[in-house]
Amino acid sequence: MSKQRLKALLKLVETTFGRGDSHLWKNRDYEELSFAILQKTKILISAATLKRIFGKVKTDTNYTPQESTVKALCDFSGYTDIRNIDHQPQKARRRYYYIGILAIAITGAGLILNLFMHKTTTFGSTIKLIKTEGYCPLSAGFSIDNVEQKNEPKLYVDFGDRTKQTLVTQNGPLTHFYAYPGIFRAKLIDQKRIIHQTAPILVQTKGWQAFASYFEPEKSERYYPIPLDMVRHNSIISVTPRILASLGIDTTEIVVLRMDNFKPSNLTADNFDYEAVVKNCEFWPAIRCYSIIVSVAGTKGKVEFKLVGEGCSTFAWYVLGNELCSACDSTLNNLIYDRKNWLNIEIVNRDKKVVLYLNGNPVFEHEYTESLGNLVGTTIAFHGLGSIKGIQLYSQTHEFAKLAFE
Repeated sequence: MSKQRLKALLKLVETTFGRGDSHLWKNRDYEELSFAILQKTKILISAATLKRIFGKVKTDTNYTPQESTVKALCDFSGYTDIRNIDHQPQKARRRYYYIGILAIAITGAGLILNLFMHKTTTFGSTIKLIKTEGYCPLSAGFSIDNVEQKNEPKLYVDFGDRTKQTLVTQNGPLTHFYAYPGIFRAKLIDQKRIIHQTAPILVQTKGWQAFASYFEPEKSERYYPIPLDMVRHNSIISVTPRILASLGIDTTEIVVLRMDNFKPSNLTADNFDYEAVVKNCEFWPAIRCYSIIVSVAGTKGKVEFKLVGEGCSTFAWYVLGNELCSACDSTLNNLIYDRKNWLNIEIVNRDKKVVLYLNGNPVFEHEYTESLGNLVGTTIAFHGLGSIKGIQLYSQTHEFAKLAFE
């Protein structure tokens, strides 16, 4: 994308967002723009990436955003054909300019009217992590401050683990149960923006832990722990439908099986070697597109790949840092595997340059810019059941996690 077209696109995003000149935006503006784009397009562009795109932070002179990022910005601002962005008639440009000015004026008037009518504001409301108790599962205690009972718009807490958002009506303590491992941030939000968020919350495991859950969203909040001794067969970990049934899981529904290992470390997540030898089940009721999700998480972001069976590349994705790339470029066609055979997965990260190998063949290569922070965990998940011969993760030659039965 040419610099001229990108400049025109950013101007349209600026007008759509309605916060005035982007040169005057603060950190919270970028966070709220990130949330607004996510709400409208279902694509996450981190505040850090937006700062780079808008020139708030220094970048390489040849820096250009990913195609998925450009597409999200186009969808957010109302343009889906980026080729025509800088070919809009001059009259149309003026019309959008005046519409933007009018929108800003209306928004400002609405805010003032809101203050007079409700005498409250969500700005200044905060959420803080007070304490945590346990490993996985973990209970976290929060403190909510500067909230009024008649806050408009209404405030909610998003705990970051895909559970239902909680309505907040008053100051005071709040607790939440984290059922599965990972690293999360609890966010205080209204209908349009992130108001405040906590420090990272690490839900640790005691070594490797196995879990099963239902795929359907309304049932996905229940996680069933699986004892490793129950699923170890010689040098292979393999979960059978009979084992799931003994745990009370309905094996006629789509089931997700996952293995996790999360713990704090001082190791960098920007240099690591990951290898796993795995095999998806050959048949599971109700599944047409089988998949394997591999994730290596840091305190600030993660590297994640969703590998899929043949014919299902539409559902593949990858995450580098905090940016999700879903159906955005041709590399997703390479994230395909044959579930009838064992699959050797290798991920090599060298100074923020990630290469993915499937059975020894390089199928993906990409760089990211923002650090992932310290290494905190890894997850492998199967839609349908799966078997594992081994997993190992090293950062700068230091072992972080290893699963192998010699």
